[in-house]
Amino acid sequence: MSLSLSHPVRLRPMSLDDLEFVSRLECDPEQWPFEESVAPCAEAVYDKYRQELNEQEPREHYNDIVEIKEQGEWRSIGMMQIWSYVAHRKSWELGYALASPYEGKGYATHALHQMLQFAFEELRAHKVVAMCHEDNIRSIQLLERVGMRREGIFKEELNWRGQWKDQYFYAILEHEYKRPIDPQS
Repeated sequence: MSLSLSHPVRLRPMSLDDLEFVSRLECDPEQWPFEESVAPCAEAVYDKYRQELNEQEPREHYNDIVEIKEQGEWRSIGMMQIWSYVAHRKSWELGYALASPYEGKGYATHALHQMLQFAFEELRAHKVVAMCHEDNIRSIQLLERVGMRREGIFKEELNWRGQWKDQYFYAILEHEYKRPIDPQS
């Protein structure tokens, strides 16, 4: 898939200097309309990421900042994460968020491709998974756009706004990621 972007996209490892941006993103309920809960306060976010950023090798969490280049400078617009899902199976789980003004412009697609490349080439993942609220159409489309497929449905898994909602389970295998895309499909 070729997507023309107005700005280049890159991932870079999160640092302690990013925690103010990350806490604003994670503590904003408007940013997470399909989550059961949102981080309660900035200090909880700081504590979580301080621990993860201090992990020793082999690491179980990789937290990256999504950036775009505007007017010659890199601007933080979101985050992309991957963490060990089932270590002995070489499975990793993805999570991501972009600040609202940057959604729907192709940046998440490019960032997710970069994270999948990292997972399969650097982490030597066998499988990468992601989970998604049944009503989160944009996330569903994003996961399918990068080649992930729905493997299952966790029925009434999420208690969202007083209603039980399904959660979709998406995955891509290493050999599927490396398979060339047929231009006819």
